[in-house]
Amino acid sequence: MSNDPRDLVALNERDNFITRLAETIGSRANADAVFGEPVSSNGTTVIPVARARWGVGGGGGEGARHANEHGHGFGGGGGMLVQPVGYLVIREGAVEYHEIQRTLRLLTAAIVGMVVGAIFLRRRARA
Repeated sequence: MSNDPRDLVALNERDNFITRLAETIGSRANADAVFGEPVSSNGTTVIPVARARWGVGGGGGEGARHANEHGHGFGGGGGMLVQPVGYLVIREGAVEYHEIQRTLRLLTAAIVGMVVGAIFLRRRARA
């Protein structure tokens, strides 16, 4: 690294950018991202549950192409993915966890069963 002040400013800007990016995304890495607002009615409380993933990364730069130029550069990015996975039901001091995928599979199976049953009833009525 050279002692050129422009190189030190570029390095400082890059470090500040990546630090701010990590702090911004990291500030959202808390229980609020995983557990939604509780909803209560008639003695039952339901709390949505999600799976949350975060990531952040930084880049570099390139050297000078000519002897009288200074090379520098930086970049970065990050993101967060939150996906609903289930919900907690709190009733009479007991807590139950319900997985959304399981509920969807059961609902799909019930609908398919009703359709197949209706088809058989219709065929039976024709005979």
